[in-house]
Amino acid sequence: MKVHSTPWCEGDPDRARLIIVGEAPSFVEQSAHRPFVGPAGKVLDSCLHRAGIARTECYIVNIFSQSIKKDRNTKPHDMFEIPEDDYYRLLEDFKRFPADAVIIPMGATAMHLLCNQDKVLKCRGSAYHSTFEHFTNWVIPTIHPAATLRGQPLWQYFIISDLKKAKRWSLGNGSIPNHRFTLEPTLEESLEYLDFLQTQEQFAWDIEVWNNQVSCVSFAHSPTEAISIPFVDMDRQNRSYFTPSEEIKVWQAIDRLLSNPNITKIGQNLMFDASWLFHFHHILMQGPVKDTMLAHHIMYPDFPKGLDFLCSIYTDMPYYKEDRKLWKNWKGQQIKFWEYNARDSVCTFEVWNAIEEELKDYQQTYDMTLDLFYPLIFLIEQGMHVDKQALADTKVEITAKIHSLMAQLHEVSEWEFNPASPKQCLEYFYVTKGIKPYVSRTTGKPSCDDKAMQRLATTHRLKEASLVQEIRRLNKLLGTYVDVTLDEDSILRCFYDPRGTWGGRLSSSKTLWGTGLNMQNLHPAFKYFICTEDPSDEQTSE
Repeated sequence: MKVHSTPWCEGDPDRARLIIVGEAPSFVEQSAHRPFVGPAGKVLDSCLHRAGIARTECYIVNIFSQSIKKDRNTKPHDMFEIPEDDYYRLLEDFKRFPADAVIIPMGATAMHLLCNQDKVLKCRGSAYHSTFEHFTNWVIPTIHPAATLRGQPLWQYFIISDLKKAKRWSLGNGSIPNHRFTLEPTLEESLEYLDFLQTQEQFAWDIEVWNNQVSCVSFAHSPTEAISIPFVDMDRQNRSYFTPSEEIKVWQAIDRLLSNPNITKIGQNLMFDASWLFHFHHILMQGPVKDTMLAHHIMYPDFPKGLDFLCSIYTDMPYYKEDRKLWKNWKGQQIKFWEYNARDSVCTFEVWNAIEEELKDYQQTYDMTLDLFYPLIFLIEQGMHVDKQALADTKVEITAKIHSLMAQLHEVSEWEFNPASPKQCLEYFYVTKGIKPYVSRTTGKPSCDDKAMQRLATTHRLKEASLVQEIRRLNKLLGTYVDVTLDEDSILRCFYDPRGTWGGRLSSSKTLWGTGLNMQNLHPAFKYFICTEDPSDEQTSE
């Protein structure tokens, strides 16, 4: 059949195995009488080429036959009403598509029409059945190539990955995984599975935390089979899944399993799970570690490293991470949440299998990172003793000094303004005082940051600016360091991420349970409060 071309379609709809659906032709495409030939079309051609797909293999069609107007606030569902002529044109095209053709909607508008999804960055790379009329073709959404031209060139690689997946599915080499999950296990089923894992060389595991306690733990011995062992049951009066004696047996079995030094543990950001269990349950994981998040970040530091992204790149499992929000509303959703927990484990197992071979090219860096794993868990738990009384006394002193400085500021300023309010500072210094604004090199807008205050204080000799600087400094010292939240045992802790920065540097932050602070960026004055031993012991001995 003769291949036809218009501003809104190109190719042979009767034979194409890949159907690319765009939004609307641009002025360039209307002039050229072909779809996707402008700047976005060049990106598409490049992505197709790198995915091993010839453009002639595809049928390319736009939803709208004419250019459309929209702005940043336009949502995908706002794009419909579709003109009647365009709707019936699409309907006729769909009737001609082969039953095994895979449809690739590009962008939110096409995705919303074809599979009733709105969030492109979350749903891209997942396979859905078409929701357009009665057609049931597989739909694998991706990002619109035009989006890569607006400051996101890395998204081209996401498009390439999605195109490769679509081609594989069109050849019959893709399917939704058939998982076998054990949910709502009995005590006997839980213990039996944990004992079974003692015979395996490796397994993946994951915890879910609710209300600062472990709500469930999942284990997977393959990419298809897993168990989720709950500890919280919102349908029961006492909200415990097991009786106290049963729960002790389960935790003891988990302890024996995780502390077995001969079994490899696979996980996504295992530093979180392992340090949580060590802190709250005194379970110290041992043995070799395979961490998908760390491995992928080492190989592709520019890419996202969350399990949702890894799942879309390395597996055929549809996007499921929205189910994580179910912990906020347990009613009638517990099984779904436990299933989510099990999916995390099987997905992690499958991702590791997919990246393990490629990781060998980065093995030395990965091994060096993993050498930090257990020492960091020790440091997270060890923390540092702090002199709480000295902190309390210093808080009183700093608070009094801030009040004194604020009084001085109000005395010398023409009107009372809040030093912490950028808007009020801009108005005071650049409007009331009539000074030419200092412009931030980062934002290109007038700024009242610390550098601007320093210039105002030195160049224009404004007492108000130096007072603002000092008040801000003391407020930061008070809020970030002196008011730090210690753990119940009065120890200052933090959480360490072995690859917490883009460049792979170690980073630290508050603990997973919200206490502590960034230990790598301690204010020099805070060292005065750190003790080599518990101050309460000295008081007791006295």
